[in-house]
Amino acid sequence: MAGWGPAPHPGIYAALLVVSAGLLTLEIAFTRLFSYTIWYHFAYLAISVALVGFGSSGAIVAAFPRLFRAGGERLLIGLLVAAAALVVLALVGLGRWPLELEDVLAAPARFSASLLCYYIVLAAPFVLAGFAVAVPFAAYPRLMGRLYGCDLLGAALGCLLAVGAVEGLGIPGLILIGAALLLAGAAALARASGAGAALLLAAVALAAGSRAIGDRVEIRVTSTKHVANPTFAAVLSDGDGRTDHYFKWTALSRVDAWGWDKPWKNYWGGVGVGKDYRGRRPLAADIAYDGGNGSNIFPFNGTFADYAMLETHVLRTPYLLLHHPRALVIGVGGGIDMLNAVKQGAQHVTGVELHAHTVQLLKERLRSFTGGFYDRDDVTLVASEGRHFVRKTTQQFDLIQITAVDTFAAQAAGAYVLAESYLYTVEAVRDYLARLSDDGVLAMVIGESTWSTFLPPLGTRLTLVARQALEEAGFTRPEDHLLVVAASRPDLSEQQTIVMVKKSPLAAAEVRTVRNFVTDNGFMALYAPPPEGPLALTALMAEGEAARRRELDRAWFRMDPVYDRSPFLYNVGKWRHFGSQPERSEERHLHFPGSFIGQLVLVLMLGQSLLLGVVLIVFPLMRGVGEGIRVRGVAACSAYFLALGLGFMFVEISFVQTFVLFLGSPTYALSVTIFALLLSSSLGSLLSARWVDRPLRALRTTAAALAVVMLLYSTALPRLFDACLHLDLPGRVLIALTAQLPMGLLLGQFMPLGIAHVSERNPRLVPWAWGINGVGSVVGTTLAVLLAMAWSFRVVSLIAIALYVAGVALLSLQPIGEAEALQSGAGGESKELAAVDERGSAKAGAS
Repeated sequence: MAGWGPAPHPGIYAALLVVSAGLLTLEIAFTRLFSYTIWYHFAYLAISVALVGFGSSGAIVAAFPRLFRAGGERLLIGLLVAAAALVVLALVGLGRWPLELEDVLAAPARFSASLLCYYIVLAAPFVLAGFAVAVPFAAYPRLMGRLYGCDLLGAALGCLLAVGAVEGLGIPGLILIGAALLLAGAAALARASGAGAALLLAAVALAAGSRAIGDRVEIRVTSTKHVANPTFAAVLSDGDGRTDHYFKWTALSRVDAWGWDKPWKNYWGGVGVGKDYRGRRPLAADIAYDGGNGSNIFPFNGTFADYAMLETHVLRTPYLLLHHPRALVIGVGGGIDMLNAVKQGAQHVTGVELHAHTVQLLKERLRSFTGGFYDRDDVTLVASEGRHFVRKTTQQFDLIQITAVDTFAAQAAGAYVLAESYLYTVEAVRDYLARLSDDGVLAMVIGESTWSTFLPPLGTRLTLVARQALEEAGFTRPEDHLLVVAASRPDLSEQQTIVMVKKSPLAAAEVRTVRNFVTDNGFMALYAPPPEGPLALTALMAEGEAARRRELDRAWFRMDPVYDRSPFLYNVGKWRHFGSQPERSEERHLHFPGSFIGQLVLVLMLGQSLLLGVVLIVFPLMRGVGEGIRVRGVAACSAYFLALGLGFMFVEISFVQTFVLFLGSPTYALSVTIFALLLSSSLGSLLSARWVDRPLRALRTTAAALAVVMLLYSTALPRLFDACLHLDLPGRVLIALTAQLPMGLLLGQFMPLGIAHVSERNPRLVPWAWGINGVGSVVGTTLAVLLAMAWSFRVVSLIAIALYVAGVALLSLQPIGEAEALQSGAGGESKELAAVDERGSAKAGAS
């Protein structure tokens, strides 16, 4: 790099820190944007694209080593400015034109083209800004520990910024802050020049106006989202003068509420009402999280005259087994379970809602609409995560109710196939049982498609989860504690299945009362003890474990119990049925669990990210080979850095999911885990400078230590979570940060030590190594999720150990040799680079 001395000037370190913070801020902000505009699993798109950008910049530096030799610093400044401009364009374009998931089957070519456009538009700024990271790495390989530590520290700070600023700025504003940080990085490189001052002024101006500008950016959602309803669109446009709309970007999700001036809908008035009911169905407002997980907000005028429908509703079923219960509702939403509990005579009902903004809406902003219901003496509403609350409280409840914390729309889009469901695992049910009184009841309601010839997959799976939890808790005849009822829509398109678990055995009179209620209202009993007769789930309850396993193996859907280690309740598709469907027509293929729509989208994303990786990373690297990089042991070197890319993403993804339950939400887990790993890895990178002269020996020791630490984590972390899940969020965050420190210190050493080893033997391989690492990261992001769905996150973490150990072993067994004779015109360049690097390294070492 012309004009750069033997050691980086302060502007290089400042630019590396600020640009890394900006890129990580953008990565997290775009994951949140796609969770809202499309669906949850498109968050992986932003991560993959960011990694493609980082890797491609290193590959291009390897392929074109003279690119930055003359006027290179000015070129870097220009690339950062262009990257900032492309971030703004990406926000405007991707926010306005979301992907349509229904095109996956209806118009696959159009969907694939749209997805590729998404990748290109989003990848461009990451590629351009990535040079500000790759070029210093290539220019100063012997100082990799400091540079890589600075890079990771900046990324950790960007992670904190993304979480801390989202509520004040909103996601569009946060994306603009990311663009401003890229401009600030360009200003740091320009330093005290007039251009530097102008760039710094532009960065400050963009940051200052980020909220105002972001609020004016049009953000649309895919048509399968709840907020895509035309009624909501009318509220947003204020076409009829309506102003009853509230929205807020939060660290958990975007919250939208609307319709309290002119209530228009009642979901529970169309599903679960008795067949002979002809009375009123109160209209309600709406609330949605990330545009798709929707619920009604129910009004209250001081009496229950408008809620006569609840007397014949399927939600009344558990109250037939109880008298004036103390009730706990997990997942309050718009309040239907809270209203139902009071109406059914509960002596007190406690509601636990994950979203603090929902609590604020129900109790304060919409107090006139909800009639002060949540201020009653017999009602308590708290903001907390359900499993955390259950672990923390010492209260005993007669009823624990969990009603449709999922949504049918999200299932239809395949979103929940890839999302964790920690409320519905075997361990979760055991937690609930521990908080029930001796005759208490757990009632779990889940929505799904109606089937005439197949067992309902979600209801069946949830029943088997409950059965397994009872068995593990020491109940000798779990089948005597279960009741399962389903209520369908009149058009039979959808049903709500309610799984009831009674802590004491169900008495014959209790079963008779429920079955009479079910018959009178046109519902369907799927299981009732004793386990005999023609009910749908009888065979699964009555037979032994071997017979039950045979029945599950024959079933169309995958319905075995799920645990915290692999909490994909909605992943009921069996891969042997990929591309087929049981009994639905083509237009219904998208709309049932087991359709593979989520997996299909994930595989498409993996394929297209690999395509970009090949074009932007592999092709430039191959061009470098064509120019004459013929090095003994280059395959082992490539395998090592590929293993690092795969392994780090496997660790990151598995630990993010491991901490979801402990921290209470995917967003907290993502932010805290990435911050902890990046911060501790940056410290590990700085520590690696102690062993830069003997990198292979240090790598072998580090790999052995990592294997020990990871194996210890696999057994110790679940016990730590069990012991500390009751703590408040700040305490759990502190534990999460501390727990990841040893692992991060080790992970941060592999890259700089590997680079030090490579740079001693062939400096041209330094950007090559960075690019190969990027390929591994791109593959690892989505592959980790697919492997976790097939097995578990614990298996993914074990594979990560194997990758690190195997990579170090290969690097040790196949030492890298000097560059062989090069083709005409290339040898002098390689020797010159080697000489330049040798001189630079010696001066940097002395410095």
